[in-house]
Formats: sequence, C-alpha cells, structure tokens
Amino acid sequence: MRGIILRIFGILFLSFVSLSSQAETLKAKRFIGYLQKGNFCSTEFLKEFNGTIFSTLSKELYVLNCPVENENLEVKNPYVKFIYAKKLKKQGKTEEAKKLFKEIFSSTNRLDPEIITANAGDTKYLFTPEVLRKKVWIAIKDREFAEAEVYLSFLKTDPFYNYFKGIIQLKRGNYRKAKEYLESSNIPLRYFFLIYVSKEPAEKFFYFRKLLTENVPAYYKKAASVYLLDRFLVGEGGFYRKMLDSIKTLFPKVYRTYRIKYEVINYNYEKAINLIATPQNEKEKVWRETLKAKLGFKSDYSFLIGKKDFYALLLSKPKKVVKEGNVEISNPDIKYLLSNNYCPVISLLDLKSKDIPLALYKCGYYSAALKAAVKLKVKKPLQILYPKPKIFGDDFISLAIARQESLFNHLALSRSGAIGLMQIMPLTGRYLAKKLGDTDFFKEKLFIPEVNYRFGSFYIHSLLKKFKSFPLAAAAYNCGPGNLKKALKNYGKIKTKEDLIIFVDFYLPFKETRDYVKKVSRNLYFYSNLYGTGQEWKSFLKP
Repeated sequence: MRGIILRIFGILFLSFVSLSSQAETLKAKRFIGYLQKGNFCSTEFLKEFNGTIFSTLSKELYVLNCPVENENLEVKNPYVKFIYAKKLKKQGKTEEAKKLFKEIFSSTNRLDPEIITANAGDTKYLFTPEVLRKKVWIAIKDREFAEAEVYLSFLKTDPFYNYFKGIIQLKRGNYRKAKEYLESSNIPLRYFFLIYVSKEPAEKFFYFRKLLTENVPAYYKKAASVYLLDRFLVGEGGFYRKMLDSIKTLFPKVYRTYRIKYEVINYNYEKAINLIATPQNEKEKVWRETLKAKLGFKSDYSFLIGKKDFYALLLSKPKKVVKEGNVEISNPDIKYLLSNNYCPVISLLDLKSKDIPLALYKCGYYSAALKAAVKLKVKKPLQILYPKPKIFGDDFISLAIARQESLFNHLALSRSGAIGLMQIMPLTGRYLAKKLGDTDFFKEKLFIPEVNYRFGSFYIHSLLKKFKSFPLAAAAYNCGPGNLKKALKNYGKIKTKEDLIIFVDFYLPFKETRDYVKKVSRNLYFYSNLYGTGQEWKSFLKP
C-alpha cells in the first residue's frame, strides 16, 4: 500500500515536459504538469480531474499533500485513507476520523501499528467483538496465525472463540486439536470444518447431515457436498449413495452430475448414457459421445467444431487463433502517458478506458494488464491475455502453468503458502533446490523471478517426462504426484482421447484440479499459436 506513495513521488522527479498550446486540452499533460509543479492543493486540481481516469489518483495526491478541509472525499487506498483520517483528527473532526480508522482497521491488518499509535489512549472503539472477529479472520486467511491468536485473546468470552481456535489449528494441520475446539463451539458453520478434520467416512457424513440442518449460506453446503462426493466416489459406495439421497432436492444439478459419475466409475456406461440422453449442457454432450465411443459406437463431436475449450482441443478441430497486428491506443491521454514513459502513472489510473490494459501490457506490467483486461472485458490483442515475459523464453509449458498460477505476479503468495510466478510451496522448493544443486536455499528466494521460474520449469517438465502427457503433468503439479498416481491406479492405462476425458472428469479427485487441467491446457494452445508454430500443443494433449 505504501508502494503507491513511492511511485507517486517518483513521478515528481520525472523530466520536465513543456506544455504546448496544441496539447493544452490533454488531461494527461495537465496532470503531469501538476505533478511536476507539486501543485495539488487547489480546488481546481480536484475539480479538473473529477470523473476522469485521473479521479482517484488526484484525490489521493490531494489527501497526501494538502490540509484536507472536505471530509466527504472518497478514497479507496487504505494507506491514503489512514492519512486522511489522521488529518481529520488533527482538525478536530474526531467522529469522522474514527469512522475511517475503524473502516481501515476492520478491512486490513497491514496498518495496525499505525492506527493503534494514532489512537493512543482511545482504542476501545476499535476493539469491539465485531471488528476483532474480522481481524482474526483476515489473519487466518493471510496465514498469520500468531497475529490471529493475539486478536483472539481479546475474544476469550466470545461465542466465536473456540470456532476460530479450531480453524487456526486446522490451517496449521493439527486436526485433532482442531476437532476438539470445533466440537466445543456453538457456531453453526463449525460443521463445515468438522467435515474436513474428521477421518472416518461415517463421521464426515454425520457432520454433513448436521450442516444441512443449520442456517448457513448454501455455498458452504454445496461445497461440502462436492467435497464429500469426490471423497466417497471411489471405495465408499454406501456413503456415496446416502450423499446423493441427501442432496437430490437441495442441489439437483450436483445430484445429476454425480449420479452420472457413479455409473461411469462403476463401468455402467449404458446407464450413464441413458441418464444424459437429453444433455443439459455441452459437458454432458461430451460425456454422452465419449461413453458411446468407449462402447464401440460412433460418436459425433461436430458441436465442438470451432471452439477452443479442453474438449474441442482433444476431440475436434479447434478454431484458428487469429494473430492481431499492431493494435493502437485510441485514448489520447493514455497514448500521451505511454509515449512519454509515464508507466507508473498508468498503473494507478481508474479503470475507465479499455486502452489501459494495452498500455499496461506495453509497459511490461503483465499481471496488472491481464487483470485489467478481464475486468474491462478486453479481448484484443490476445497477447494481453496471454503475455510472454522474457524470462520464460519459448517455454510454452511453463507459460501455460504460470499464467494460471499467478498471472505472472512474481510476488504472489497464496493462502496455502505457495510462492511466486509458478506458485511453489516451500517444501517443494527445498526438494527442487536439492535437485538443482542450490545449497543456499531459503523459501524467500522463491520470490526471485529467475529462481522461481528455474524451479517451476524444472518441476513441470520433470512431471511431463514422468507422466508423458501435459494434462496429467498439470494435474500432478496441482494436486501432487501421489494423488494423481492413485487416480491412475483406479482408472487404468489411458490409451485414447476418450480415456483422457473420462479420467479428468470422473477420476481426478478434486474439482479444483479438474478445472485447472482444462484451463492450463487451453493456455498451452494459445501460447503455441501466438508465439510458436501452432503445433507445439498437439503432442502434449495426446494421451
């Protein structure tokens, strides 16, 4: 959050660009002029850029540099909001300041020392049970368990105390203690987590039935249903059928999908085909035709012609990727900023112009460009959606993985602790370090793009050599080689494309992995077509 301040003040020292009468109407040029002069405190500055792509940035500069008099300014950046609150407090606008302090304190743990110091002697209003619960949950999601315990210590008499203690232990991998705390809690959602920490199928099913009776969001009930159905699909037929009976009316679509899966996993292909005689979506069409092929009947995949999803890549002729020529930026303000290398300014603009993703891409801010393109629904040029950072060279395999793992953000840190471009877990990093002869490994090195790419590339390519197929290697990258081996043992040898479809959709044990395999396979197709010969992806999609 403070990085924004450093970038803003870095702009102040950019080389002077004289204002010409022809470009006087450009908001961008006038904005840069304000930056160079440091003149942010006039009401004209705020008014001139209100409602433009510079609106948020101008307000932040105003708050950071000027004696704020208008308490109705809306700022989003937590650090800027903190500065705003401090200034309001100094002006004697105590209630307005407290409101902002509480908003920040409730939404992030990153500014806690500053907020507590700014409210020294008057922090009681911050430490309410409602706010503290949010603080604990934020810390848990960030895997800052020691911090979560500190805030939880203020909630010892709160109904959520044992509930949060249980979740912390779960996240730490101590399932026995997690279960003890969760069982002693009265929070209805405890059953959702008890399903995960319980070992025995009967116990998992017991807590699931309890969860269904509680007034909790349907999302949790559905997520638990999918988790248990995947868990019981192989080897727990009795509980699987009970699960299906439990959700038949509650989640009919989930019921239908897993009813079909049950027949397939038990080799009742004809029954499965009858269940999807009238497919409800494209996936069911694929299943029907794939199962027909397994029975020796003629299949019709014509409905996939021209598409580019996982099924079309395997079973049909995918639509050709059209490489766009040089796409120009039309917005004169963004064009001006880019041509004068004001990339830090572009990265801070409001997302009000569809030229911003392209400008960010040309600046080399690939992660920001990709996110902006998705948010603004910008699909051209395709290079924005499938960027190729230099560090990857022509390693299309690693590009396909990294795009899905981190959107090319080398500082990415997942909730599970995966790090960097290719989201490598510290334990895996240590294993790869030994393989690659890195005797000075420590987990923070995974934030270094060159290190992360070298480790991740070695790992995915070694999995590819081991499993002989990109979709299988990608599955192993996501859920672990051990889980993939178990799934392969249950299915048997994959000989045909139909085998691969059935294996991915019916035998991979996690929904996340099933979705992951399809997404990275599609990524590989686009990288091959955009930057290669358009043929590289084919060999890796063959079983």
